[in-house]
Amino acid sequence: MEPFDKGSAICIEVLFKKKIPFGDLTYFDPTTPTITITDSLGVVKVAAVALVKSTVGKYYYICQTVTDWQAGVYSGSIVATDGSNSDVTVN
Repeated sequence: MEPFDKGSAICIEVLFKKKIPFGDLTYFDPTTPTITITDSLGVVKVAAVALVKSTVGKYYYICQTVTDWQAGVYSGSIVATDGSNSDVTVN
């Protein structure tokens, strides 16, 4: 991933797929997918904000960074449910 300047808007894209028994991976729409973003010190900068649907199984979030955020590596955690499993988590 390329470094970004403080104050930049960053588009985070997420794909949701699940394997159908005896079939292929298919895109699906989870129930209320959210994203949480934390900085390298573990401080939450974005807390459980809904992702925006682009098309079936494809979602995104535009994170507007702020100039006073610390430089470093940030992590995003995605949480969603699909109706048959309790949750889907991707880090």
